[in-house]
Amino acid sequence: MAQIYASHNDELQVVDANGIPVKNFKEQSGVFYTEPSFFNIFKFPLLVGSYASLKDPNNVLLTKEIAETYFGDWTKAMGKTIKLTGYYSMGAALFQFPPMALKVSGIRQPYPQIQTSA
Repeated sequence: MAQIYASHNDELQVVDANGIPVKNFKEQSGVFYTEPSFFNIFKFPLLVGSYASLKDPNNVLLTKEIAETYFGDWTKAMGKTIKLTGYYSMGAALFQFPPMALKVSGIRQPYPQIQTSA
């Protein structure tokens, strides 16, 4: 068993070595949180990094596509930092999580394309 949590409309910043934001993103479709045991259940191949790195709550895995969006080249993403500001709602109220600095510790391979016939 593994817990999964999704949030929406999160703000992400790519920061430089001094923690200064260099790019800003709004993830409307969601950011997903899980624990390392999720990857014992579901096998998603990594291009680089390890699932064990998620034992540190300040590490993050990105898809290849997201790494390319944030960093221009997925091979430059490892070890870089992103700052995540998450939001959640309760009833009509919207609350903000404190910003978290997360180190990129892995890049996941893209999903294979599924061919459909018409």
